[in-house]
Amino acid sequence: MKSTEADGNALQTLGSSPTKTMTGGNPDQVAAVQPDIRRRRLVRGAAAVAPMVLTLRSGALAAASCTGAKIISIDSTGQIDPVGLNDTDVCFTDQQVCPGYPLSGPTKIESGTRVGQIAPSHPGGPYACGNLRSTNVAILSSASASSLTA
Repeated sequence: MKSTEADGNALQTLGSSPTKTMTGGNPDQVAAVQPDIRRRRLVRGAAAVAPMVLTLRSGALAAASCTGAKIISIDSTGQIDPVGLNDTDVCFTDQQVCPGYPLSGPTKIESGTRVGQIAPSHPGGPYACGNLRSTNVAILSSASASSLTA
């Protein structure tokens, strides 16, 4: 498909092939039309993808705001049952549980005060969270703890 300028020279339009030549016109005009066509396609494609990217980003931010944790009780001796825990797990107190999640066991928290890494009270023995006793704490993996405090 071609369009004609006022002086009778044919220019390429969006529907024409980029390999067609102009009749009686300036080849520089064809070269100027080519980038414009590519730019239009790029802008049209970006406009179609932008809402999806924004939706994914907001979903990721919402997911990142609630971090997976396990709420457990520390007994009066300060010991925690080691079942399901790793030496790299981190303790948090004053945890704020995300709305709609349970207040004990596996849950998700929005924030908390980092106490430190859990440590066995003796080799092979139960774990402890610093000097905490008779309270509930949130236990997070080290990766989850860094994302919560970042």
